[in-house]
Amino acid sequence: MTATFTRESPSSVRVRTLSRLCCVLASAGLVVAGCSSTEEAAAPDTTVALTADTSVAIDTTSGAAPDATSDATTGSTAGSTVVASVDTTPIDSVVSSSLASNPVDSVASGTLPLPAESGVARSDGPCAGPTTPVGSPGEVTFVADGKVWAVAGSSDTARCLYDLGDRAINQLQWSPDSTGVLLGSDQVARGNTVRPSGYLATNNDVSWSGPKGSSLLATTRTADLVKRDSRTGARTDISFLDEHRRSTYHPAGKAVVSIGRDVNPEGGMDDLGVFMASNIGTEPKLLITDSSDAELSDIAFSASGNLLFFLARHNNPGGIESHVHEYNMSTGELNEAQSFNGELSGLTVSAVDESVAARIGACDKATPTDIVFAQRNESFRRLRAEVPSVGSGWLQPIGWLPENRLVYLTRLAGCEGPARLAVADLESRTVSLIASNVSIAATRTVHAIPEELAMPLDLQVEA
Repeated sequence: MTATFTRESPSSVRVRTLSRLCCVLASAGLVVAGCSSTEEAAAPDTTVALTADTSVAIDTTSGAAPDATSDATTGSTAGSTVVASVDTTPIDSVVSSSLASNPVDSVASGTLPLPAESGVARSDGPCAGPTTPVGSPGEVTFVADGKVWAVAGSSDTARCLYDLGDRAINQLQWSPDSTGVLLGSDQVARGNTVRPSGYLATNNDVSWSGPKGSSLLATTRTADLVKRDSRTGARTDISFLDEHRRSTYHPAGKAVVSIGRDVNPEGGMDDLGVFMASNIGTEPKLLITDSSDAELSDIAFSASGNLLFFLARHNNPGGIESHVHEYNMSTGELNEAQSFNGELSGLTVSAVDESVAARIGACDKATPTDIVFAQRNESFRRLRAEVPSVGSGWLQPIGWLPENRLVYLTRLAGCEGPARLAVADLESRTVSLIASNVSIAATRTVHAIPEELAMPLDLQVEA
């Protein structure tokens, strides 16, 4: 079965007056005062910086119960290990009881600890936060033994950035300017200052704004789209659909895109697809409609911001068929980059060029997962076929480094639990082991300068 998507031309876009949007416009003075068209007017950081003679420790104290009607409550509580706080009002359940009780390198069901192997050495120095700015070769960062480590592309020694204690985190993600990092969805760090992000620890959709990361963006459990100031945690609901599923910023910072559903009050029908709006949720535009009942997921822009990638899954009678789709923001053309038999997940787009990768295969099957990747408009290839030395484990793409190097994790079985962290050089077809017993990892690189949107956000109302 071939994916059937419809590209929306500007002349066919319907302008919908959503009740949610009306509420935002009714308080336009507040919204405008708190937002800027470039997403770079962040309020000054009000957190308490760490003292010079302490390691960067993470708060493991639970806060107030989350608000069921929003993504989180506001405020922060103090605990015995707190080294950074916003105020005395609870902001979020910083660490849920289930996360706090599980060590970072706890073994997933059905897996075994990986044997110790040679990798980079680890410094005995204190956890002192990241070096800013990051060098041009980029860095590989990872969590092992309860700490966040970083190793530069030209170094053979990892240095400690943050001490997590026994706290497990669901993501490790650096801001586009490499100065901030999400230590899980619920905490954000800049240098030696760590504060709550305002999102729940279980939210897997949190991402940074471009081009410098002054804001964070995420869909919530109530299907709203909420952005927060990455320094103060100030909350703004920018929902422009009836249901937001996955969202991300355009790298230039002036627009957001969202996979979701929008009800058309005139025709009584709803649209499921990919939408775009301004960075304050105004001027919504339907880019792509889904007329094939596919499951859309994992949306991401190329480094230039000109290409928008997303995954589509089709549950056919003969099995699962997955597609990587590519939408050109300049021309409005939608291309099916490639079709695969089986599940695709973990879309990983380079912050340096147009390279893209994804995991193929199911985590709970006997056949190990592989990685499919494409570089600069080339056809997709399988990593295990191109670089046999990656081994026979379950593979997961993590990120891209300059000079055609793909960072990945490999596990003995499944997609959870401790993993080996390595870098595959796609030019020499060699592999360099970074570390074993890693729980999560991320690349930290100098992002390419994004292009401004060639497509205007002003809508043409259907005649």
